[in-house]
Amino acid sequence: MRALRIFFGLLLVFVLYGCAHQINMTADVSKLEPTAGIQSIPKSVGYYFVEGREKIVETAGGGGDKVKYSPYKDIEGGIFKILSNAFKSALSITSDKDAIISKSDLGYIMALEVSTNSSSPSLFTWPPTVFGINLTANITDVSGRPITRLLVVGEGRAEFDEFKGNHSLAANRASVDVLRKMQTALLNSPELKVKGSESLTNTNIGASPSSPAKAELLRDLKKLFDSGLITNEIYIERQKSILGS
Repeated sequence: MRALRIFFGLLLVFVLYGCAHQINMTADVSKLEPTAGIQSIPKSVGYYFVEGREKIVETAGGGGDKVKYSPYKDIEGGIFKILSNAFKSALSITSDKDAIISKSDLGYIMALEVSTNSSSPSLFTWPPTVFGINLTANITDVSGRPITRLLVVGEGRAEFDEFKGNHSLAANRASVDVLRKMQTALLNSPELKVKGSESLTNTNIGASPSSPAKAELLRDLKKLFDSGLITNEIYIERQKSILGS
């Protein structure tokens, strides 16, 4: 009888705490549009995940249950979309060494880390109603020189009557939220932004009698920069020189 009680006790613990339900935190990429009114960064970026792409994570759901998912594998499509929006182009690489050896045309290298959490107040249903994502981007140039470090926090919420078969809804919304924030952070980063690039389309250039010549020089300069023939520092210096002449 004692053994039977122990067996049912262990079974109850397993039922209450041992179940990890499969969900995903994939973002709807149709909701990740380019940022209107902001010029993309005219350099290519190579990105890689610090942890393994196949890593599986378990966090809390409702009713004492847990949920499991693959954060890097799930979010990668959204990562590629926002980096393609923010930069000239984006490329998945295996590490910073891979970029240096075989991808020397890249302007930046981005090491990405993802951490997550989830919860639900329900005692009877397991899908999480609140899902949080921390996304960190450590960015260097191809020589390994640190450029900037960005951390954004996203959150997704879903009510029980919204699930309708999609138990991943809170996680999906969190991914869209954190990716939108990372895209904005990249485009607004002073370390990545090409200073003075707004002048390329500024109508005030037309105030000078020599504005056609200046505009032509600026276009030629940008072509050199976009082709990777001059550095960011030289680009900015020469642009200031042209506009100030």
